[in-house]
Amino acid sequence: MKGEMKVENTKPLRGGQFVCNEKGDAMTLSFCFQAVDGRWFGLTAAHLVHAVGDEVFGFTGEQTAGGVYRTKVIGHVHEISSGTDSMLFAVKQEVECIGLLLAPHAGLGEKPVTLPTPSSRPASRSSAASGSTETTVITSSLAQEQKLVGFGARRRGAFGVVSTPSYPNCDGRRLMQGDIGITHKDGASKKLSDGGDCGTIFIDEYGNAVSMHHVLRKRTGGVPVYESFGVPMQRIVDAHPLLGGAGSLHDAEDGCVGPVYTETFQGGAQFCEEDDVVHFKIEIESEVPGFCDSHQLVRVPICI
Repeated sequence: MKGEMKVENTKPLRGGQFVCNEKGDAMTLSFCFQAVDGRWFGLTAAHLVHAVGDEVFGFTGEQTAGGVYRTKVIGHVHEISSGTDSMLFAVKQEVECIGLLLAPHAGLGEKPVTLPTPSSRPASRSSAASGSTETTVITSSLAQEQKLVGFGARRRGAFGVVSTPSYPNCDGRRLMQGDIGITHKDGASKKLSDGGDCGTIFIDEYGNAVSMHHVLRKRTGGVPVYESFGVPMQRIVDAHPLLGGAGSLHDAEDGCVGPVYTETFQGGAQFCEEDDVVHFKIEIESEVPGFCDSHQLVRVPICI
């Protein structure tokens, strides 16, 4: 069964809500955080945008009779790490934010998600975004079948188990070396994530952020097998100076939502990678009263 399609008002802004680009490609806002200088930022997957400076949109919760969703600018892309498929956007000053909280139904209540300590800092130091004096160091060592749960804008409670603790290859496609693969708790024949869930933070039983979902992989040629892959949160924190990391940033590659990739393996089995992005017909509210701009998308990624 596919996740419920429910588009909420992004006010206040917090993790687990939909955000989109100017064409209506939408994914999950991972979380918001406040930098040491008081500015607010949001994290999500980088393949939503083209470059630094791009606008990021939130939903008003309103929908026209023709099925068009109303959106408005909530910020602009500030940092991009193509090496971790992650980006930070600076939130507009007038937009209310809730720091490091996931969706209310995530089970953490008002307890912020715990981020890894940047590798460049001692374990007793916190990142600028953590808002606490101590953080939990999350290592890259994950146990096979370890239970994790994600709360995305589409899948509001994705319970899974670790199937690939660390992806071994880097073949130039969306999957990256070190990615963490997670399958549905009831078996890999069921999807753990749906379109719109890219950016979802998967946490362990203690509320530690383990990975950020960014690609779905499907194997065909028999009974379909689904595996949702995410970038380790340790790598994302280390990549972004605003999160306390010391990594260098790189410009994003051209293109917003990436293509669907297929590759044939032994026995005719075929693997398909696709971005868990959903496409909405949107209407952008202008800062000029009474003016809107509409976009409609008809392209939907498929496996052939």
